[in-house]
Amino acid sequence: MRIEHCLPPPSPHRALASAITIASAYFLGGLVPLVPYFFVEEVERGLWVSVGVMAVALWVFGWVKTGVCGGDQWERVKGGGEMVVVGGVAAGAAMGLGREMERAGVWIEVEREGVGMRLRREKARPGK
Repeated sequence: MRIEHCLPPPSPHRALASAITIASAYFLGGLVPLVPYFFVEEVERGLWVSVGVMAVALWVFGWVKTGVCGGDQWERVKGGGEMVVVGGVAAGAAMGLGREMERAGVWIEVEREGVGMRLRREKARPGK
């Protein structure tokens, strides 16, 4: 990437600033879909509001990212749409996997004594 974009090697003095920037971005990016739940009492309605908020946030992020990389107006619109599609597919895959694991009775347990996780399979609950 450095050769392709003619970038100088990164300074080792920027490691802390880079770490803080990345941690802040993860925190804020993870907080955005949670905000609707603070204002909506019904969980299902909160889910749909959260989906809408994230679609808008992803589109804006894709629009800005494409603009920073030198795209024109149409490329920005397309970049925003691509970001919404990729984010939507990732979220759908995560939700589908979680529901399938719950349906199958597979749970992930994290134990404090050791490093790692183990899978525990329970019999499916009646009605599931």
